[in-house]
Amino acid sequence: MRIVRNSADDYPAVYVVWQPVLRSDNREAAERRADEFADDRIHHYWDKERFTGRLWKPVLGTRDIPWDVYFLYNPEAQWEAIPTSPDFWMRRMTEGKIPRFLKKVSEIMGK
Repeated sequence: MRIVRNSADDYPAVYVVWQPVLRSDNREAAERRADEFADDRIHHYWDKERFTGRLWKPVLGTRDIPWDVYFLYNPEAQWEAIPTSPDFWMRRMTEGKIPRFLKKVSEIMGK
């Protein structure tokens, strides 16, 4: 998969994968949360079997399925069968981490 900038506005495409981790996690809850991120550049997916979470474990070197994580890739990044290591990633986006994340977005987009 190749992540590319949207040509119309030069913003990156965003892919959100929802998976069940907590007891309250289900497709309906994910759909409600997805409505909070209403933007045509954001693509939402429900992964009931946590397939994507298992794919990320060896990439990130974690024992548990990673969740509530954020990945950034440069526009030239490409995947084949498995995800490649992100250029930047962080766990749990708290208010204090947002400036650092946005700075990395700007760096990767060359702005």
